[in-house]
Amino acid sequence: MVISMKNIFGFNSSDENNLVMDGNCFVTRKVSESLGEHLEKASQNFTELEKKQYLPAGLGLLKTISLWLSIMIFVGILRADVSLSQAYENAPFLIISAPVLLLTFIVLKAFELFRRKNVNESPELAENISNTEELFALAKNELGVPEIYAEIDVLFTRYVIKNGDEKKKAFGLCSHYNQNYMMFVDNANLCISNMYERVDIPLSSLRSAVLSDKLRERASFSNWNKPEAYNSDTYKKYKITLNNQGSYFCSFYTVEICDSMGDFCLLIPSYDFEKFSQLTGVRAVEK
Repeated sequence: MVISMKNIFGFNSSDENNLVMDGNCFVTRKVSESLGEHLEKASQNFTELEKKQYLPAGLGLLKTISLWLSIMIFVGILRADVSLSQAYENAPFLIISAPVLLLTFIVLKAFELFRRKNVNESPELAENISNTEELFALAKNELGVPEIYAEIDVLFTRYVIKNGDEKKKAFGLCSHYNQNYMMFVDNANLCISNMYERVDIPLSSLRSAVLSDKLRERASFSNWNKPEAYNSDTYKKYKITLNNQGSYFCSFYTVEICDSMGDFCLLIPSYDFEKFSQLTGVRAVEK
């Protein structure tokens, strides 16, 4: 593999206000400025509605603290191996506070569920979903996305330039960002599209794919895009793991791209490579 390859979905984060995709030279279509603004507005509306489902930060923290303190007190009483009356004599404040804390958690949790139910059943959400579906249909039309396409995840990377060298930059606690795209073949090009722009890569430029080292080069990302769970029967064979910080880990394929535009690559998670291979004809080779 060519060492100087750039990830098409890689970004130089040295200037956070001017992020440009490394594979921007492969972008062939973008939605109109007006449609792009409407899509952004719809996305913002969804974000605002999502916020309304949850408790304000202070109440959310109080809910979590109330639960953990009540658990710690109850566990402490059980481990003390004394009767409830004896525990009350020794630490009356703790005995009284435990049920109060637990009740606080229950009330706040019920309030959060009430907020979520109100949002999910609100006319505002239904209207926004309908509006977004219309916008998506317009975007697909402008970008030339056919009715039938494959939904395949790709891995984003980012880096900064320090002293002339590229230094990898994490996405919070994760090495990559996992994004779902619509992929299809058109005029001998692999087309990769979201609702804003479309990338076209000549199929003739796609070379082999190499699987990352299963132990040392597993990608980590915070979002799971599939309707089925990561540990369902469908994905069990890919040995995807989830840690207690909410990060998913899995192996991935590096697809080499040798083009007149330069040497690039695509990073495809192992669980989606079979679909990618069927679409493009690219096969995996041994490292």
